[in-house]
This record gives sequence, C-alpha cells and structure tokens, in this order.
Amino acid sequence: MTRALRLRLLPLAWLLACVACGGASPAPAEPTAAPAANGEEAGPDEPGASAAPSEAATEPGSAPPAALRELLAAERVPRDEWVGAMPSPTEAIADCPAWEHEGEPDEYWFEECGLRETLGRTAAGWLALEIDWDERGVFALRLVEGDASAARERVGGAMSPALVERLRGAIAGSEVRAVRDRVGRVVPETFSITGYAPLVELEGTDWLLWLETRDDLDRPEWVLWLVSPDGRTRRELGRREATRGPCDGGGYWCEETNAECDEEGLRAEGRLCVLPLGIRRVAIDGEAMAVLGTIAVAGHGGAPGRSWFVDAPGL
Repeated sequence: MTRALRLRLLPLAWLLACVACGGASPAPAEPTAAPAANGEEAGPDEPGASAAPSEAATEPGSAPPAALRELLAAERVPRDEWVGAMPSPTEAIADCPAWEHEGEPDEYWFEECGLRETLGRTAAGWLALEIDWDERGVFALRLVEGDASAARERVGGAMSPALVERLRGAIAGSEVRAVRDRVGRVVPETFSITGYAPLVELEGTDWLLWLETRDDLDRPEWVLWLVSPDGRTRRELGRREATRGPCDGGGYWCEETNAECDEEGLRAEGRLCVLPLGIRRVAIDGEAMAVLGTIAVAGHGGAPGRSWFVDAPGL
C-alpha cells in the first residue's frame, strides 16, 4: 500500500478510532456515587466525557465481578516482554530523521521514523504522546497536555515530516521532565488479532489498575478502576464513552448487501462490537495519574493511542 493511499484512508482510521466482542463482559453496577464531569476532553475525536473519581469505593469484602475474577486468575507477563521500557519525551522522537529533500517523503523515511509513545510532566500537568499505529508503522500522532480537569491537543494529525518538526518544537518548548512507567506485570488479552492489557500491576503500590470495557452497544463504556490484589476493593477513577467498530477484519463491509455499510448495518449482521482499550503506560505523581493505552481494532485496522489523566487519591 502506498503512503498516499494510507493518507486517503485516514478518515476511515479515525472512524475506527472513534467508533469488542473481546472486551470484558458487562460488570454489575457498582454502588458508587454519580460521577461528576471531568472537563474538556483531550481531542476533538474523543467520544464522551471522562468522570472524576466517585465519592464511594466498592465496599471492602464484596466479591469481584466475573470479568475481573478471570483477569486476576490469569497468568501475568513482565512489562518488558509486553511493551519494553518507556522513553523520555526527548528520546521518543530522537530516532526520526529530518526530511531534507524537496517534495513528499518516500517510504524509507516513514519506515525509519521511529517515534514512540511516552508520558511526561510539565508545569501544566501531564504531557502524552499518543501514536496511532498501522501495519507499516506510525500512521498519525497527537501530543496532548493537561490534567484531570482539562486537556488539549497541542500537535496532531497524519504522519508527515512537517508534523514531526512541529512535535519536536512543542516538546523542546515544554520544559517537560521524564516520568517513571509504573506498569509492572500485565495480563494480556486478544481482540481479533490485536493484543491489549486490561489489567496491570502498579509498581510501588498495593494496587492493580483495571480498564474495564463494558460491551453494551447502546451504552458502551470504558471504566478505569484501582483494584486491590484480591479484587474485593475497587475504586473508580473515571469513565468514558467507549468506541464501537467491526468485530472482525471485514471492516465496514456488510455481507448481506455485499457493499460498504455503517454501524447499523454491522449491528444488523451481529458484527458490531465495543472496542477494548488496553493499558500500556502509567505514570503517577502524588495523587495524579496518567494512563496511556491503545484501542484494539479488529484485523489490521490499527491500534489508535489514547491517553487519560485522572485523580487517584489514596495511592
């Protein structure tokens, strides 16, 4: 596939990112207070709102829901086998060469541009470099800055040399400092052919972090939880409207009509799913937490990056 064709397919990639059979089963409603709105979202493509931590955690001693019990009992993989070490923001862009020629870059430049996802800390809060991957590498990126109350996209768009230079300038001018990745061992799951981690250990704490995918097609949600090792104490950190997309690699192509179709067409065929959001990086600063993950898209649809800034009292 040529790079030009990939750029023409960008609207479809964003649709997949913003719209899982492999997600966690819907959990029983937790006895929590109604969440408060958490302010502006991190970008124009973020669906729904992030919620502030609920006032009341689940009662200690209550049995964890079935989906969580399965994850707690599953084998855990060391972080370095799953995702490797997290680079600093400066290191994350260091391996992308400048394009010093006229005209559009060739395929070699895109293959050599080794951007990596990362988190950092600035005077304004968190800085997150979200990367949307496809089978050939970096497809698009976003640099997001903010905290639990509000976040904004500083740089973003389809991959290009000009965008990378804007990214370099934004990071250089942010006085950003590196942060430690607190992800320990992870529980890997698979949606279609894409791996993601819904449950991770938080190094240096007594908690696990669970990113639950509630696969109700009418009310799809991602819910972020702090979880005790036995799963009996759970504290909600926030929730967002989850995205929906094809359950399989067939994409937005309906078998009954043998033509392109929308979500309703996929739903009629039983091929519409809630896409799971997995955890890749976590940083903690006091009671502030940043989570960086990817949406698992079926087939070779890609892996859109997403960040989430929340308050985590009690860590």
